[in-house]
Amino acid sequence: MKSSQEIAYYFILSLLAAFVVILCLVLILFCRKKPVESEESLPAARISAQGYPSTDIDAATDGFNHRRIIGTGRLGTVYAAVLPSDQKPVAVKRTHPSLVLSNACLGLISSMLKTLSLAQHPNVVPILGFSQAPGERIIVMGFVSAVSLDYYLPENSDGASSVLDWSRRLRIAAGAARGLEYLHGGMAPSIVHGCFR
Repeated sequence: MKSSQEIAYYFILSLLAAFVVILCLVLILFCRKKPVESEESLPAARISAQGYPSTDIDAATDGFNHRRIIGTGRLGTVYAAVLPSDQKPVAVKRTHPSLVLSNACLGLISSMLKTLSLAQHPNVVPILGFSQAPGERIIVMGFVSAVSLDYYLPENSDGASSVLDWSRRLRIAAGAARGLEYLHGGMAPSIVHGCFR
């Protein structure tokens, strides 16, 4: 007759063996390769930026009407527009003429915009197309229907913001950082944003 120590030893050994078998089965179930989806069920990849005729851009912005301006910056003026081809709202950024005249690289801008237009991230505004003409450099972007962050950031005389608390500001900054991280490391070739403020 076996001693109680031998029985305990074999019992523990059999429990360990059963545990290893169950663990292997669980790992096999979780690590199984998922079936490859057919090309028809995959979402369509976005095509890079397309060129728009300057006449379409002019019509979409009502001749760059000042009432369509939704923002201005160091590089240009942004207009709200609706392109005649698809009737979707877009933002049209018209580069300042002085910057256009100082930059003679027509092809560089279009190739850069085609690369940028491949970016697909929720924190990066999509670039849909561009338009180039003598003295004109125009970028067509997705329209983001929100008030500019500049509207929410001014502080009261006591130093406290009336609209955005610090936790919301932190979430906004983290979202912007995720968009930059995607451009810098998630795209091939990577895109380094040179003017972020």
